[in-house]
Amino acid sequence: MCIPYNEKLVCRIMDDAKLKLSEYNRNYVIKPSMGVYIIEDTKKKIETMYEFATLAARKCKESFGTYISYYVPEMSEKVTLEQNLINEIQSAIENEQFLVYLQPKYNLET
Repeated sequence: MCIPYNEKLVCRIMDDAKLKLSEYNRNYVIKPSMGVYIIEDTKKKIETMYEFATLAARKCKESFGTYISYYVPEMSEKVTLEQNLINEIQSAIENEQFLVYLQPKYNLET
């Protein structure tokens, strides 16, 4: 959803979503999360803005009881670092750069 930023409106949208979800099925609890990206550069691609809001929403999953999270540039930096690490590990596996050390298991009861 793309709307002019207003913190009270964001909170109201979340409260409405939580209410609707609680009315939908009372047998279990559904906890929504909302990522907010405040547009500062209108020349950014919509896909990039969406990605930033999605990164912010994922942050809610890491924090119990947090339903709304705001995008900060460090979120993109973290994803970039993680992706670089995954790429390096994949390359190391392909180039057989890992050494495996096995530790024998002993019977501790004897």
